[in-house]
Amino acid sequence: IATGVAVAGVAIAGGGTLSMAYMTMNPVTPPGGGRGGQGINLDTKPKVINDKLQGIVDKLFEGAGKPKQIGNGSQMDAVRNELATKKPTYGRFHSNSIENTIKSLQELIKTGYLDPHDTDVALALIADINKALKGIPR
Repeated sequence: IATGVAVAGVAIAGGGTLSMAYMTMNPVTPPGGGRGGQGINLDTKPKVINDKLQGIVDKLFEGAGKPKQIGNGSQMDAVRNELATKKPTYGRFHSNSIENTIKSLQELIKTGYLDPHDTDVALALIADINKALKGIPR
């Protein structure tokens, strides 16, 4: 398979196409797919295709839109707030659960079921979680 599956998941570089049946049976991220998380904007909740990744994104951004939203409403910004204030956000500290999220994202990437965009989102989330745990701003 040539590198660069389109976001729609049908066209591939070199002018060929993949049927949806093939992609369902062989859900492998093409070699070189994705950009290592670069270019993903986490100022707002990212859009993804994979259902499992969507569940993780929903959990990470559960504070978005809440009254008294902290930062972008993500657990990453909650952790940053907790490190800065030494106080829990919405009644709890988020660092333990967010560390487990890194493992879930890494395992999901390893499955090969993510398209290049979703892989980029997962990698960007991992990078932002690691920054948050060190108190580094977005």
